[in-house]
Amino acid sequence: MRDITPIEKLILEEEAETVGGMITLIIGEPGAGKTMALTKIVENDIEEDRIPIWRGQKDCQWILLAAQGLPITFWMHESIDNHRFYLTGSRKHNVTETTVNLRDKEDIDVEFKEWGKAEEVVNGISQGRVHVTYVPGANGDEKDKYFFIKKNFELCEALVNRNYGDHVSFNVDEINDVVPDLQKRPFYDLLMHQYPSVLKSMRKTNTSMRGIGHGYSEINHKFYNDKSNGIGYMQGAKVHKNHSSIDQNIVNRLNRGEIVVSGWEKGSFEMPKKPHQGIKWMPKTDGVLLKMEMETSIPDVRPTPEDVETVLSQLPIEAEDLNELWTPKEYAEEVGITTRAVQKKLATNKLPGIKIGGKWLLSETQLANDEDIPF
Repeated sequence: MRDITPIEKLILEEEAETVGGMITLIIGEPGAGKTMALTKIVENDIEEDRIPIWRGQKDCQWILLAAQGLPITFWMHESIDNHRFYLTGSRKHNVTETTVNLRDKEDIDVEFKEWGKAEEVVNGISQGRVHVTYVPGANGDEKDKYFFIKKNFELCEALVNRNYGDHVSFNVDEINDVVPDLQKRPFYDLLMHQYPSVLKSMRKTNTSMRGIGHGYSEINHKFYNDKSNGIGYMQGAKVHKNHSSIDQNIVNRLNRGEIVVSGWEKGSFEMPKKPHQGIKWMPKTDGVLLKMEMETSIPDVRPTPEDVETVLSQLPIEAEDLNELWTPKEYAEEVGITTRAVQKKLATNKLPGIKIGGKWLLSETQLANDEDIPF
């Protein structure tokens, strides 16, 4: 039996039956073919009898999946009051904006369902279909954004707690929306403590999460650094400093649709059909796009003052120790290292601390009592 190649292992997950789920990040510049790559990966999921979930967006990238003949189930969150799909106009081609009723289109297989609790999605998804989840709020204010991140977290949590073992994948375009780098209230506890514990459990529960984005700067490092099984680099990507085996010059010379993964293997994939090649009613031009708009009633689910005791119980510092706090500079002077080194350890969770108003604080009592920490 031949060895599994790095691309087969990381991208196609051909060892899934033995190793379980994976967390994968694919990065590249706009137009590198990231969404096309994710489309081919989901096609492979269907062929392997996995159950793929796809993050729905207003720009309707799921249309690529429908163009490949894959059946789609839309899961609309109950906070979406009304929605409309439409084809954009084009002045160049003298085309006006047109509303599209997907239920009336015979050349695509779609169905619509509504959900409120994440368990409704997890218990309702099935093999043989792509399940597109729509949650509003990604580009809203703090209240809306917290709602969006929280609901996607609850979906991940429900996936790892499900009562069946079939392999499920959660495929996320613009992963920086779902796990952003927001180390401030009210996002800190959710993104820095709750999310990582769920991501850690995915492999053992046959759950994969794949994210695509342009780079690292807007993505929570807990996703791509601490919990990720690997990173795929496409055209225009910047190689992570920890991946010294991958030559940045090789990545710089990649063409659209080519990818390099950990293990230094370069490969490519066959481009999927464009929407107009697989769907008769899609115009044969890239200038006309399928879009979606929605009216929503997004509730405020941010932590309230009544949640303070719960938040404190989840911090890496005990509440009773908060009366003896050190700054990174004070701890650095105590143990004889630089303040910058301490701040780096805090940011990567190698030291317990809390961040308040953009500044880190450490507990003297906890540091003194932890044998694994220099003091």
